[in-house]
Amino acid sequence: MVTISLTRMGDFRVRTDCRHLAKLLQTLYPDYREVCVGDASVNILLHDPVGASAPEPLSDGREVVIQRDPVVQRFHRTGRQCAAGGRVVTWVAGSGTLIDATQGGPVVVRGRCAGDEDSVIAAYESNDAFRVVRHALYDHLLARGFIWAHAASLALDNAVYLLLGDSRAGKTTSLINLLRSDGASFLSNGRTLLISDEFLAAAAFPEVVMLRQAVIRDCPELARELGAASGAWGGWDAPEYTKTPMVAADFARALHVPTLAFGRVRAVILPCLERGVTDAPPLILDEEFDEIVARNVAERTHEAREEYSWIFGSSEASSVCSEMSKILAALRRLPRHVAYLDRNGRLTVHPQIP
Repeated sequence: MVTISLTRMGDFRVRTDCRHLAKLLQTLYPDYREVCVGDASVNILLHDPVGASAPEPLSDGREVVIQRDPVVQRFHRTGRQCAAGGRVVTWVAGSGTLIDATQGGPVVVRGRCAGDEDSVIAAYESNDAFRVVRHALYDHLLARGFIWAHAASLALDNAVYLLLGDSRAGKTTSLINLLRSDGASFLSNGRTLLISDEFLAAAAFPEVVMLRQAVIRDCPELARELGAASGAWGGWDAPEYTKTPMVAADFARALHVPTLAFGRVRAVILPCLERGVTDAPPLILDEEFDEIVARNVAERTHEAREEYSWIFGSSEASSVCSEMSKILAALRRLPRHVAYLDRNGRLTVHPQIP
């Protein structure tokens, strides 16, 4: 039995008797992992029933969405769920996985560990036991004051810069350009956790990076890392809506930068690349900034809470309202920069950052 303790994320423990799954988790969570011994309490207990009979499926209950992706349709899957007496049981027919969550106790998962044991990407697509860990970790973090932001993040001179914006605003393109700066470190491409105590801090949520075609085409380092010649990604002729998954550690390695798990936020950068080439930086008024924050922090957090609540049932979803006001107030107090394309098509940040 292997226990993986994500101690920097609030003492979240996973125990599994499947070496295959343990290897996948240790690959995805390199900055948070430490292997524990003894009988410490666990949040997730994963069983791979090799040689045993499969779990009994649920024939009744409500249908729940386990994973939804409007772009990469192969990620879409549903399950059946029954809830009674503080216990929520979910059956995922496609993978034969049974999830049993009891209020105040560990989540017990029984099912085969699907996917290539050497590939986090394959597990991300097909392994529902692997997915339960990520979803339960997110709910665990919400309960401890973290808020989900639709934002990329990097560190320069040990200070974190948050690239906050709507889809296609240019977060990933701006991130890649800024990561080419001296002393840069990578935190997250699109899912950054925020927490406010004495100051606003950002944490990288361990996740698979989803890269759009245009980003890969404009970044030869990423194409080489993905293996363009072997067709590991969509290829140069793939449709623009194609997304290619990539492990965050591989993304950082391709760009020759270290990773960072946690840091103090110094400023917000608002990518405006979708507005085209301009002679002057776009003007972001307070009202527009508040709308961007509302869409990409407040609304995204509540949407994600509902998306991930299928493990515990909607009534057990963590409350985030008390922490949200502190986070939003802290964001409004931070210095703001605008990332845009100048008349020569070069990425420019105004005011300039270190």
